[in-house]
Amino acid sequence: MKEFEDFGFKDLLFFEKMITPMVVTYLYWLGILGSFISGLIIIFTGFSFGSFLSGIIFFVFGVICSRVFYELVIVLFKINEKLTVIAGNTKEKAVTPKKATAKKAAAPKTKV
Repeated sequence: MKEFEDFGFKDLLFFEKMITPMVVTYLYWLGILGSFISGLIIIFTGFSFGSFLSGIIFFVFGVICSRVFYELVIVLFKINEKLTVIAGNTKEKAVTPKKATAKKAAAPKTKV
């Protein structure tokens, strides 16, 4: 719970810090627990080899899907984190553009 120590009420209201990356691990473990319980329910309600196999497959598939989903969520937040750093660096090193002086092209002189 170290992540929540420096998380203030202002951060919650103004979206300065994201709360989802701090909670993703707990949600992942809840997903695994849900897959395990659902797999057990499938196994013990059918009382056949097919239901046993279905329960095991459901558990394994549920864990894999949960892992892939939460990894994608974490990747999105890592991208956001890196872009925030890049934006901060860009803002610090912003150079004001020099005003381009337009040189008027002289019209060619013709002899008449």
